[in-house]
Amino acid sequence: MRTLCILATLAALTLTRPTLAQDALLSDQQARELAETLEHADTLIVSRGEGRPRLYTLAPLAGYSTSYRATQYLSVTRLFDGVPMAGSELPTHTALVTSTVRKVMDDRSFVADSVFTELGVAENTDATDAANQGMRALIAPLEGMSSVRTLSERGLPIPHDDVRTKPAADKDLAKRIAQIALLPMYILPDEPVAPGAVWHARRDFNEDNIQQTLILSYTLTDANDDTISLSVNGRYLLEEQTLPPSPQMPEMVTTITDGTGSILGELTIDRRSGAPTHGFVRTDATVNVTAKSPETSRSTIEQRLFSEITISRPEGEDEAASTHPPRPSVPDLDRVIAGMPDSGSLLLSSGVGDKSELRYTPSLDAARTISVTTKFELLDYEGGVGTMEQAAIPDFEQTIALATQAAPGNGTFSVFTRVTDAGIVEDPAFDARLLQTFDVGIKRLVGQQYNYTLTTRGEVLERIGQEANASRIRPTPTADIEFAGTSCVLPEAPLGIGARWRTLEKLSHLTGMTTHVLRDFELVAITDDTFTVKIKHSKIARLDDEKNLTSPLRSLLAVCEGELTYDRALGRPVEGSMVTASWLTLQMVTLGKAQMLQQAGATTVTIELAQ
Repeated sequence: MRTLCILATLAALTLTRPTLAQDALLSDQQARELAETLEHADTLIVSRGEGRPRLYTLAPLAGYSTSYRATQYLSVTRLFDGVPMAGSELPTHTALVTSTVRKVMDDRSFVADSVFTELGVAENTDATDAANQGMRALIAPLEGMSSVRTLSERGLPIPHDDVRTKPAADKDLAKRIAQIALLPMYILPDEPVAPGAVWHARRDFNEDNIQQTLILSYTLTDANDDTISLSVNGRYLLEEQTLPPSPQMPEMVTTITDGTGSILGELTIDRRSGAPTHGFVRTDATVNVTAKSPETSRSTIEQRLFSEITISRPEGEDEAASTHPPRPSVPDLDRVIAGMPDSGSLLLSSGVGDKSELRYTPSLDAARTISVTTKFELLDYEGGVGTMEQAAIPDFEQTIALATQAAPGNGTFSVFTRVTDAGIVEDPAFDARLLQTFDVGIKRLVGQQYNYTLTTRGEVLERIGQEANASRIRPTPTADIEFAGTSCVLPEAPLGIGARWRTLEKLSHLTGMTTHVLRDFELVAITDDTFTVKIKHSKIARLDDEKNLTSPLRSLLAVCEGELTYDRALGRPVEGSMVTASWLTLQMVTLGKAQMLQQAGATTVTIELAQ
C-alpha cells in the first residue's frame, strides 16, 4: 500500500495534457542525461522562442481567488511475484477547488489556501457499484477540506503543505485529493523568453521517505498579463533505495529497485493565484519493489499506475467571472525604480499628429462642481480583532466645489476645493443602523477644504488643509483631490495623441519609511479646455529599519489605474474613474507583544461634473 500511495501522489503532482506527438516524449536515457546536467530546481533554456522576450513570473495578488473543477480517473494494477492481483479501477472523483492567495511575502513568494467543495463520485465509471458507494462514504467527511501551500514567483513549491480536514476524515485520501492543489508544479525560467520558448527543469522531492526526481521539458505556448500556458513532457525517475522500517512490520526490509513514468500535456495557470484554470493531466508510471523478512522469502511487487486529471472552469463560469482589482507588477516596478533618479520625469513617447506643449491655463473665474462616488471593498484581512464583514464600508458620495483662488504668477496658480455635501449610498445589503452610523460620519466631511499652489505643469508646491468636522471614517477621499493618485505632472516637451511619459518621486519620512511613487501617463484626448490621460500609479512604501516600532506601518503597495479628464483652467480632474488596489502590513504592539496585520482592499473612485 505504501507504493500505491506514492503513485497516487505522483498522479496528483505532475501536470500535463496529451497534445504533443508521442515521439516528443523524453526517453529515460534523455531524462538521466538531463538529470546529470541540471541542478535541483535549475532551468536550462533550449530556445527563447519568437518575438520580444519577457520575464514571465507569477504575480500573486493578496485576496485574489479563483475556482476550477478537477476530475481524476485513477487505475492501479499490481503484480505479486508475477501473479496479477485484483484490479483497482477506482471510482472517478470530482471536486470544486477555490484557491485564494492569503499572503504575499517581500520576495514575491506567496501562501495560497485551496478549499475543496462539491466533492463527489462521477457517474458511469468503470468501477463497481460497491466501489462507488465506498468512495462516496470516504469522500463525504472531506467536504470543506483545505490545503495550504507556498509557491515562489517562478512557480516552485516551497516546502509547506498543511491539509486540514475534519477529525473523522481519511487522512491518506485527503492528502491524495489535496495534491490536486499542487498541480502547478512548473518552474518558470529566470530569464526573459517569448512564446515558443523551450526549457528543461529538474525537480527533486521526498514524499513518504522516498526520494524522487522529475525531469520536465516545457514549451511556452502562450502568455499574457493574466495567464501562462505551458506544454510539458518529461520523465519520473526512482533510483534504487531502501525504505525505513514500517512500525507495523519492523523486520520487513522493503526496497524500491527502480521506477519510471511518462508525463505529457499542457496547462493554463492564473498568474494572480498560481492555480490552474484549464488543463489535462496524464501520468503513466511503473514502480518495482522487493520485500523480505526473516520469516519470508524475497517477494517482488510491480505496480502500474495510470492517472488522468481534467481541469476546467466551473459550469457557467467564464474567464471574466471573477472581478478583482488591478494586479500589481512589483518586480517590474522595482526594476524601473532602480533605473531612474530619485525624483524626475522621463518622456517615453511624444505621440503622433500635431504636437504642442501641453500646460494648464488657469483663470480667475474658473469654477466647477463635481460629484465623487467612492466604493471600498476589503478583499482580505488577517490578524488582530475583527472580520471582513465588520470592516465593510458602504458606498458614499460627495459634492466638491473647485475654484481658482489667485491669478497665475511666475508660472504658478492656486486652487481651492471644498466639500459641500456628502452622504451614504443606500444599499439593502447593509443593516439600516449601520448605514445610519456611516451616514452620520460621512456627513461630517462637509466643510472640509484644501488650498493648493500648483505650477502650470501640475506640480503641487504647497497644500494647506482644513478638516472641519473631520470624519473618523477611513479611507475617505475628500476635498483633498490628491486621492487615488489623481495628480498629473506634464512633461516639458511638445506632445501629441498617444504620448507617454513617466514620473518618479522618492519620499523619506521621519518614521523611517521610504516611499516611491511611480506614475505612468498616456495622452488620450486634448481640447482647448481639457485633456484626458490614462493613468497607472504605483506606490511602494517600506520601513527601512524593521526594528523601528514608532510606525505601525511595515509596508504598503498600492496600484492605481484609470482614465481621467482634467480641466485645464483648474488643474484638477473633473471626469473619469480610478481603481486603487492596496496591500498593507501593520505591526501593532499591545502589552509589549507585537502582532502583524495584513489587509488587502480596493477603492473605486468615480468623478463626474455635477448637474
